[in-house]
Amino acid sequence: MKHPARPAGPGSFPGLICTLPLTAVLAACGGGGEGGGSPPPAPPAPPPGQEITQPITEMPTSSHTGDKLAAFVRLNEARLAAGVGAVKQNAQLDAAAQAHATYQVRNYVVGHGEDPNKPWFTGTNHAARAIAQGYSGRVMGEVITHAPPGTEAIESFLHSVYHLYGLLEPRANQIGLGIDQITLPGPLNSTSITLGATAPGLLPVTPVWHWPVDRQTDVAPRFLPSGESPNPAPDLAVTGTPIMFCGSEGNYAPLHVLRVAVRKEHESNELPLRLLRHSTVEIGEGVNAEVVIDSNLGTIHQGCIFLLPIVELESGKTYEVRLEASQAGKNVEKTWTFSTRHVH
Repeated sequence: MKHPARPAGPGSFPGLICTLPLTAVLAACGGGGEGGGSPPPAPPAPPPGQEITQPITEMPTSSHTGDKLAAFVRLNEARLAAGVGAVKQNAQLDAAAQAHATYQVRNYVVGHGEDPNKPWFTGTNHAARAIAQGYSGRVMGEVITHAPPGTEAIESFLHSVYHLYGLLEPRANQIGLGIDQITLPGPLNSTSITLGATAPGLLPVTPVWHWPVDRQTDVAPRFLPSGESPNPAPDLAVTGTPIMFCGSEGNYAPLHVLRVAVRKEHESNELPLRLLRHSTVEIGEGVNAEVVIDSNLGTIHQGCIFLLPIVELESGKTYEVRLEASQAGKNVEKTWTFSTRHVH
């Protein structure tokens, strides 16, 4: 499902985030573009000598400064902590992402699409924009936030559902980052991130990755689903922080989930949960959660599930997540903890 970019009314969308994952244009905020058709196929991978086939396990260097540098560092800190490998700066993807951030802000619209009749047009979708800048790798996806630029923009992606996966996409190892903002007729920020890969079949550092990570602190206890587009829980005004669990066994084969539980540490009562899944993910009879087949999740998400605690989490508490699952015949169970921030 596609939508053109939408005009932003004065003061609108101060923190709304939009996503466009690999392989399909979802019902995302402004995804696609009027008359743009489907994204063009990814170009061939670069010659073997240019490929990076192993995950990047150290913080890459960058020529960015200011808010861009802060965003680049925080993004890679999160990826390395999650175990999916870092992403390196790429000049062509930078140009594509910056062009789209500028297109949105200068035309005062939000979304992934671009209208060829408007100024600053460089391509109807993220793949076309990257190709227009000369990018020769595989265009993996695009995420956009209208939160304030820098670290806060990255935190808005990390505190979401679809955008969280988009930012941590393990098959990406290159990134383009664009930032623009305007104050009149009303404040509008745009941080646009384009992800790419130099080789097919990249795997994360670990066969299982999740967010929040083990022993993570300062996790926001509440989540407002309406702040993300598409809305992952339109019927809920507030939930606990989103929890993502993914595996890469069998080349990202579908998960078979046997058990999930989230509880306050040292307590026996489990929190009520909503589990969002792709249709290929199998759920065992013993799973105690409200299971929803989410049409916004594509086959690229079949190795993941997303948990939304139905209730807001408590401030300054430690929570334990226990998940038992299999993937391609291998056990991928994991138990970990995270702590919520103190909210006054």
